[in-house]
Amino acid sequence: MVDDDEMTRGLITLSLQQNGFNVFAESDGLHAVIRLKEQKPDLVILDVMLPDLSGLELLNIMRIEMSMTDIPVILISRLTYPKVISAAHKLGATEYLIKPFKTEQLLEIIAALPGFEVKPASL
Repeated sequence: MVDDDEMTRGLITLSLQQNGFNVFAESDGLHAVIRLKEQKPDLVILDVMLPDLSGLELLNIMRIEMSMTDIPVILISRLTYPKVISAAHKLGATEYLIKPFKTEQLLEIIAALPGFEVKPASL
């Protein structure tokens, strides 16, 4: 989970943990790159607008330089520009979720991913 907004990062982290996920959270792209080199996650939730590296730049690094092509990446953002959403999908984003959203929406997206389970009581 990478988001520079502490409240968003905290809410998503808590929701994921309550649904049985182990979560690591970072507030910027550079720290996320370091963490991704140390630990390969099963899923990445990534804000588009981050300090240092944008979410799109980080996604590109993950897909090209780190060869993390099999990891689902859900981008989250307030940006609704079609060019940004299109770029996200071209870079390999699994989903693009527009803020604000309810954590239930995020959990539904995760539950629909192959190999992921979310507790039904949470949906």
